[in-house]
Amino acid sequence: MLGPRAQPRQGTSLLQKRLEIETMTDNMSELAVNPKAKPVRNTSFRVEKVEVDRTVKIEAKRAELECKTKLYEHIKEAAHDSGANVLRQMKAIEKEISELTSQEEIEEKKRKGG
Repeated sequence: MLGPRAQPRQGTSLLQKRLEIETMTDNMSELAVNPKAKPVRNTSFRVEKVEVDRTVKIEAKRAELECKTKLYEHIKEAAHDSGANVLRQMKAIEKEISELTSQEEIEEKKRKGG
């Protein structure tokens, strides 16, 4: 026995019902052709958001590393020290910057290629 929820709402227009039926038909025909297909959904916003978040994080990390590099250079100049510790830290930061740059290039190639 069908309850009151199974009945169509009074305010539903024929055009809206037709659109819902067409959408369901499209999804069912896609499933008939490709059984592993999923119903059509708008995911472009989520993909763009992830790419923007990733870009913002990479830019923030790059800015942080550049600030650290400037700080260590300033410390080195101020102390007139060519001590191994300061040089080691500067080399580590330079290595992080080069890794970040190569990671950005790989991400860019993936976006352009795929």
